Amino acid sequence: MRHLLADIVAGIVVCVALFGVDLPCSAQPASAPATAPAPKADMDAVVAAQRQFALELYARLAGEKGNVCFSPGSIHTALTMTYAGAAGRTAVEVAKTLHLDDTRLDPSKLHEAMAGLLQEWLSPEEIDDQPAYELSMANGIWLLQGLKIENPFRQLLEKNYRGQLSQVDFSQSEPARKAINDWAAGQTKGRIRELLPPGSINSLSRMVLADAIYFKAAWEEKFNKRSTGNRKFRLAADKGLDAPMMYQESHLAYAETKDVQAVELAYRGDELAMVILLPRKVEGLGELEKALSPQKLGELLKELKEELVQVTLPRFTITSALNLSVTLSQLGMPDAFTDKADFSKITSAEKLFLSGVYHQAFVTVDEDGTEAAGATAVAAAAEDVPAGPKRPFIFLADHPFIFLIRHNPTDSILFMGRLAEPK
Repeated sequence: MRHLLADIVAGIVVCVALFGVDLPCSAQPASAPATAPAPKADMDAVVAAQRQFALELYARLAGEKGNVCFSPGSIHTALTMTYAGAAGRTAVEVAKTLHLDDTRLDPSKLHEAMAGLLQEWLSPEEIDDQPAYELSMANGIWLLQGLKIENPFRQLLEKNYRGQLSQVDFSQSEPARKAINDWAAGQTKGRIRELLPPGSINSLSRMVLADAIYFKAAWEEKFNKRSTGNRKFRLAADKGLDAPMMYQESHLAYAETKDVQAVELAYRGDELAMVILLPRKVEGLGELEKALSPQKLGELLKELKEELVQVTLPRFTITSALNLSVTLSQLGMPDAFTDKADFSKITSAEKLFLSGVYHQAFVTVDEDGTEAAGATAVAAAAEDVPAGPKRPFIFLADHPFIFLIRHNPTDSILFMGRLAEPK
């Protein structure tokens, strides 16, 4: 039985590419576009690139301790816009890092494919004359007053990404930083207020390019608030803490192997879903992270099928604030952050390089507004003798796991992370 419930915030992200002007010895390490539908093959190629990038970025971030959350959709979109302004070896490195050099994708159709993909993400079906979920994306570009940018770059961002251009005086660094942070706060409904940290803007800044994504949705199948109770979340075999754990028994998409269990918790309308990858071993997260690849993830997701499942899942909130400059350099685009950078497709007036790529994410999962949810066991019969009810699969997420939020119609990963410790 399907249920509707009050909205819960599922995630909010902002990603920024911050440009500076190159001086001697100074190098340093949206709403949906209104475009014609892009060919599905081109959008599929972009999705494949995003998934490969997402897992490679996750592997880097997983080296840090604790909880992790980020939006591959937001970061990849912001950097693809940046790629539109790159030339020479810088363009080659950025394309390779983002996997935009995929031979299945015609480079001349890349940004049209991105526009088509954004159109798919931001066009939810309606239920009772209301969108099934809230997902908005905005792209902003702040330019130094008087800086002339190339018309093809400007037109590409306006046409395919609905990029909003603004003039700003970067010599007044704090007012400029505040204006951009206020924009980010407005786009994320106040969840992210300090996107650009102190010192990130200075008199050498020439352009800031930002992508903000906001997501809010309701579960398709409810958790019962009265079923939530404290139980042990095992951080390791001999270490744990008490955490509020939600519970439901429902027919859900489920798959398992000898090493991992996977369950899909759909949001209202079934277009978006949270997939949880739970290692069978309490301390098996590291092994799962090392083994995770686009191929293995794809195979596991294809195995998901409806089963009766008892899900126990902690309530949690994760926030992340990341400077991805070093990480992206390590992934294959180091020139972009040095005086070797070539962003001449943005402007020929000055030589630019990336002085920072900042990313913040917020994800919260709870049972807000929920009531009892029920699932009826399916009885089978053999030789006219009634069998007992089918036993449910047990999905007890009482130790660290990976989660991702995906857009099912396009198979895009919008958010990804891990819960190492409920907070």
